[in-house]
Amino acid sequence: MTEELTVLRNRVNCILNSWIGVILFLITLFFIQTPYFFTAFPVITAMTDYVRTAVLVILVFCMIVLAGDLRSLLRDNLLMLGCIGWGLVLFISMKINGSSVRYAMWNVFAASLIIVLLIAVFSKVNLRKYLFVLFLYFLVINTLNNASVMFFRNTGIWMAGYKDMDVEYVFFSHVNNGLVCGLNSILAGCIYSRKYDRSWEIVNIVNLLYSLCTAVAVRSVTQIVVYCILAAVMIICHLYDRFPGIGRFLRWIDLKIMMILNCLVFFAVIVLGKTGWMEMIGINSRVHGRRELWDTVLATIMDHPVIGRGYTSWINAVLISGKTQTFWHQHSIYLQILYETGLVGAAVFLFLFIVCIIQVGKIRQFDLRFLISVMVGVFFLGMTIEITTRPEIFLLLSLCYYLPRYLNRIPETDK
Repeated sequence: MTEELTVLRNRVNCILNSWIGVILFLITLFFIQTPYFFTAFPVITAMTDYVRTAVLVILVFCMIVLAGDLRSLLRDNLLMLGCIGWGLVLFISMKINGSSVRYAMWNVFAASLIIVLLIAVFSKVNLRKYLFVLFLYFLVINTLNNASVMFFRNTGIWMAGYKDMDVEYVFFSHVNNGLVCGLNSILAGCIYSRKYDRSWEIVNIVNLLYSLCTAVAVRSVTQIVVYCILAAVMIICHLYDRFPGIGRFLRWIDLKIMMILNCLVFFAVIVLGKTGWMEMIGINSRVHGRRELWDTVLATIMDHPVIGRGYTSWINAVLISGKTQTFWHQHSIYLQILYETGLVGAAVFLFLFIVCIIQVGKIRQFDLRFLISVMVGVFFLGMTIEITTRPEIFLLLSLCYYLPRYLNRIPETDK
């Protein structure tokens, strides 16, 4: 039986290392990362459920085969177990509250789990190849998103179903998720170039500048700040190449510190902001009604603090300056988690952050550890007052959890 399993594992490795694996990887990313793209194509929309189910079955099979035994499967995939735990909490919350959108909840959970399995499987098979594929994929998506904003404002292909909504869109998604695509392309590109091929660094610089120009065009303060910090990180990494001694002064900046900063900002802005200090220094006028929305959501969360209200498709109608405004989400990913799954769900995500912090801390190469910590930490800091999809969150968590172990296994001379 052991020999048969070894043969099967070798065959799975060969298939995933071939063009079949690359095609599976790209199809999965496209169907999971760009769901809004299909709004204008009902036929393709109907196919996404079948594709999602088929890919989930394939990835689960590959995961089990590559793990070899149940103990290794559970020990090496705490992020996967955490994702399943979050989905279970979400289901229980919806069951208790009698939510009527369980199908939508299943789609969100399935997409999140697929992302975790995708990164887990393909990073184990061939990290260098699939990190490069991930980089190129998000580079293309981000380039198209930026072009749609800079030259063809609000004319994305999928806009047919959303053209009457007063919001800003990019080619494949909402402008907030456009930031995620930009971060993913820059993060994957910087890791690949610094570990494997420095000739791609010029592409990363151009991509960052192009994304920053787009952020200025849409006047998104969050995006401008995030991209400026990413630029500073890239500059520091280049300085580290010339002056390695600066690493001594930056070693304390890790993912743990970034997440502690996230917690402090969340409590200061979301929770304590209702005391009026933001109004006193004039910040409220710059967050475009978020303060009133956050106060409304905080009051709602207190009604279901333990298990939350479950995944919903509701609209927030908030009275702002005498005018009712509509919000489709809580404009804070942390509030979104608390609203949907309460303190129990928040504890699950805290566990996921902790295991990711531990993994990133194990990266031996200082510049990679610093780069991943700050880029991911700054993104989640921005999400304190913004929103993104759950699959996008699990993609970044997967990169933090699975990449470090395989980056360390590769000799430094292969950088």
